[in-house]
Amino acid sequence: MIAALFFLAAALHPLSEPDNPIVKASKEIRLDSFPCFAYPISDLDPLFEALGKKTVTIFAYGSLLNEKSAAKSLSIQALRTYRPALVFGYSRTFDRHVPKTKWKKERPGDTGMLNLFENSNGLTNGVIFEATRKDLHSLLAREQGYDLVPVVVIPWEYQGKKPQIAYTFIASSQLRGGIHYTSEKINPVPAYAKLSQKGALRFGADYMQFWIDSTYLSDRKTPYAEWLKNPAIDLSQ
Repeated sequence: MIAALFFLAAALHPLSEPDNPIVKASKEIRLDSFPCFAYPISDLDPLFEALGKKTVTIFAYGSLLNEKSAAKSLSIQALRTYRPALVFGYSRTFDRHVPKTKWKKERPGDTGMLNLFENSNGLTNGVIFEATRKDLHSLLAREQGYDLVPVVVIPWEYQGKKPQIAYTFIASSQLRGGIHYTSEKINPVPAYAKLSQKGALRFGADYMQFWIDSTYLSDRKTPYAEWLKNPAIDLSQ
């Protein structure tokens, strides 16, 4: 029932309609003309050369929404550029497997942190901000196991705006350095999930509800909303 309600809510969003002019414009942007960077990333020169500017627009969707958490990795200048936004063609999932973490785990399988996965009908909210080279190096140290890839985004208040290119961190299901960084059989790290959701609330109740509704557990099928109602759900079994 909850899943059905989510799909109904998604269908009601104007930007979920394939004939929406903004959606059509987003699909006309050629992402393949922008470089992708597989983890581990050391050389950022090709990125700045491709963009031709001193900052990179980053789309964040998890713990970086939380102001206190983001302040540990980003400059004040970057934080001042925060704007709520939407990314096209992706959905959010707790499938980033982090077995060793500072976060308290209530069960051995509570190792899931946030990630994005491709979904042709996906529409997911987060924030965009401008990151300098120094900010990016700090983010690379923070976002271990994640590739850096181009995506199409638009401001949350999208009326009168055009889709644009941003970069985001996505953990691949393929091996990186001989390591699998994702798993479909893990649960959210409870304290991390709470912190990330609290970060979404800073942009308003409707924004947070959309954040909840566009998020899945690690199997990419079970709505995060179901886990909120029943944290005993255990996909690791």
